[in-house]
Amino acid sequence: MGSLLDELGWKKFIGHEYPAHTGEPVLARDIRRYAYAIDDGNPLFVDEAAAKAGRHGGITAPLNYVSWAVGVPGAEKRSKPIESVVADRFFRYLREEANECIR
Repeated sequence: MGSLLDELGWKKFIGHEYPAHTGEPVLARDIRRYAYAIDDGNPLFVDEAAAKAGRHGGITAPLNYVSWAVGVPGAEKRSKPIESVVADRFFRYLREEANECIR
């Protein structure tokens, strides 16, 4: 069984440098939505007034936002939805565990 990186075709990107890839502009609204999605209500991420008083002077993204927003160029063009890949791996794991218990 290969890794999830192999299954998604992303392993080929490891250890290589690529030109900057920014995609579409990131808006404060996008950062707020992401912060709420990961259940992080830090005022620096969601409250414009509080963020203005902070050292960066405006809404700031959580550290892991860049990996979600930018990602790997072309990664959004997968042939199989990520949910399907993860579910496949999960059920394979459950089958293997069940087989171990039977033995």
